[in-house]
Amino acid sequence: MNFFNDTFEISTISESNDFNSAILLLTNKCNKIIYQKYKLLNRVGNKHKSYVLFHKEHTNEIIFEKKREKIFPFTNDILKSMGYSAIGKELLPGNNHFPLLKFYQENPEFDFYWLIEDDVHYNGNWSNFLTFFLKFSSTDFLSSHIYEFYEKPNWYWWNTLSHSNKIILSQNKLSSFNPIYRLSNRALAYLHNQLKDGWKGHHEVLIPTLLKQGGFNIQDFGGTGQYVAKNCINRFYKIIEINQIEKLFGNSMRFKPNISPIEITENLLYHPVKYFGD
Repeated sequence: MNFFNDTFEISTISESNDFNSAILLLTNKCNKIIYQKYKLLNRVGNKHKSYVLFHKEHTNEIIFEKKREKIFPFTNDILKSMGYSAIGKELLPGNNHFPLLKFYQENPEFDFYWLIEDDVHYNGNWSNFLTFFLKFSSTDFLSSHIYEFYEKPNWYWWNTLSHSNKIILSQNKLSSFNPIYRLSNRALAYLHNQLKDGWKGHHEVLIPTLLKQGGFNIQDFGGTGQYVAKNCINRFYKIIEINQIEKLFGNSMRFKPNISPIEITENLLYHPVKYFGD
């Protein structure tokens, strides 16, 4: 099935693709599977540069098969050293925007920045996927399962978004599901300023809500809903279940359970795909 010859259907897609992107594979592992993932991402062409965003811990080392990778190592120290407020003492849950912002500060030359967690699998050609979104030149935030507060009011992480003297009403909040997402350079600059100003929260409420408040362009790259571009409806991931409560549990991009091999049948994004061993 070829998804990449369609005519673009929305006005926010530019005809120009003279933009470059950093592709950041977020991991704390250093095995052959991660190396293969990096190699696939590193083949996508000169509009993209791929890096291993490596969470270095005391129990691991930066070891790969061929020492040619672009590696950006960090430790949990960034949760204290960047001048932001974290929602806990560990990267997970909720703080994976810290290494992305750290990378952006040290590498501000890219137009767009993709963060891809190591348990995301794309069952198609990564080059086609990433090149497709170069044409979304005015989209500041691309992610999955973007919902308004009223669509899932019982979500656990809403109230982590906070500031010492500012309030965003619940009805103005957005959530997103961020195992893979893209931010523009200007969106990252804005988020940096907002975090330095004192905002904190789980990245899946903090990023979409603050960007919505700032008037940025937000789009969903699959599924269904008001934030999905017409030519992306159920395109890069599918929502199978009709029941709202089950949406994150019955489609190719979900929180849990793990994706089984027999589910990986289409050119879609799949998460979580867990591999065992080396």
